[in-house]
Amino acid sequence: MSNEDDDKQAEADDKKPKLIETEVGKEWAPVRDMARQRVKNKLWNDGKELELIQLYQRMYEITVVKCKRCAKGAGSCCHIMMCEMVEKYAKKEYGVTLLRTGHSKLLFMGSNGCIVAPHLRPVCTTHTCKIVTYGCDFEDKPWTADFFELKKQIALLECDRINYRRRGNAPL
Repeated sequence: MSNEDDDKQAEADDKKPKLIETEVGKEWAPVRDMARQRVKNKLWNDGKELELIQLYQRMYEITVVKCKRCAKGAGSCCHIMMCEMVEKYAKKEYGVTLLRTGHSKLLFMGSNGCIVAPHLRPVCTTHTCKIVTYGCDFEDKPWTADFFELKKQIALLECDRINYRRRGNAPL
């Protein structure tokens, strides 16, 4: 590979979303490590799984800000029914068995929030009250544009992932 090719690759890598380590995010390291191993083994489209995980991480980072500012209180929309759905989804779609925290009401609530990686709880990761209620955050149009751009990118990769599974491949 020439220096010019190296430069182009470095430039392309810079444009990809990056994982930002958060206090809660550190707990997701084993899941990311599994994804990186599958990427090495080229089991799903040469790195798309890691890109999907990174997009969900970014979505979490922008939605958690809105959740923390919610007048109803951060996490007020969380419900045990959603925790149970997340548990089934993680097992079916990724082959991941989630460990419960022992929280009195929410199966995966830790001291710093939900301990489940964002890509294993897509319904939670992409939820904000204003998006669900109004279809946008009319007080923050740039945020709304970012939200829907991320959602579009996630949807395209999720379609690829689902098609991969439909071709008879095991859970990722």
